[in-house]
Amino acid sequence: MKRIFLISLFTCFAAQSNAQVPFVHYTPVIVGSDGQRVQQQQRQQERDNFQTVNAYFINRRGNFEKIRIKINVVQNTYGSPSVYVRGYYDKTYERWRDTNSRADKISVLDDEVIKENFDYKCYIQYIGYVYF
Repeated sequence: MKRIFLISLFTCFAAQSNAQVPFVHYTPVIVGSDGQRVQQQQRQQERDNFQTVNAYFINRRGNFEKIRIKINVVQNTYGSPSVYVRGYYDKTYERWRDTNSRADKISVLDDEVIKENFDYKCYIQYIGYVYF
């Protein structure tokens, strides 16, 4: 009986000591077209350059409502800029929500009021189209 008790006691200690091992952080290696390793820090600095701007969306009553969004302008591989919406301020919970949506330029098919007042539009889940 003592032997079974000691074996179970040592098993519990071994299981607890292995359970406290910290998780390993994975950092991906990005290789450029020339075969050289690309610095991850450069990409992080490029992504953290956010601008906070006012945007507007059409609420359930059909009126424009103001919302704060964080945008990021990134040069794509062809050299032209692409605008991304990286987050928006949720007034209900009074905190920023993360998103990653690409903004499009206002097209000819949009309403006249939208074409005259805004340059970009972006679809955000739970809100709809946001114009800025």
